[in-house]
Amino acid sequence: MAGPGAAELLLRGGGRRFGIVAGPSSLTTMVERQRAVVDRLQAAPDASVVAIVDGGLTYEGGYEAALAIMDRADRPDSVVCMTDIMALGAMDAIRHRLSLRIPDDVAIIGFDDIAEAAHASYSLTTVKTPLVEMVGHMIDLIAMPETDAAPRIVEIDAELVVRRSTRAAHPAAQ
Repeated sequence: MAGPGAAELLLRGGGRRFGIVAGPSSLTTMVERQRAVVDRLQAAPDASVVAIVDGGLTYEGGYEAALAIMDRADRPDSVVCMTDIMALGAMDAIRHRLSLRIPDDVAIIGFDDIAEAAHASYSLTTVKTPLVEMVGHMIDLIAMPETDAAPRIVEIDAELVVRRSTRAAHPAAQ
């Protein structure tokens, strides 16, 4: 699970006030990602989650969610977006509407490692989910004979892809 690693990267980069662009609570993936990030942030003594706003899994939703999150007296210095597409919208809102610098004023991280995340105009740090491996496990689970056994949980490691939307670790935090 890479959610804690994403949160840790932001903490090591000096993040202390966090905003989260969430996905719908009806999607287990979104709930698990958010829970992993929030759990790690709550374990840090000097960090706080100041706002959580649903971005609706769209670029436009991420854009609007970022504006809502950043419209606070205790404006976040770091934003975690539960998908890359919402992160791209959040980045554009923060840069173009609020005239803030990424990552200097606000660090941003997403999930999924979509192709656009690597584009020079975004250079989004993201959590890469191994889709081929996930699909393989799903096919195996679907092909299993039906039994009354307890549901099987499969955890798959994800990779943190560090680009320019996050700050380097502060020497004192290393």
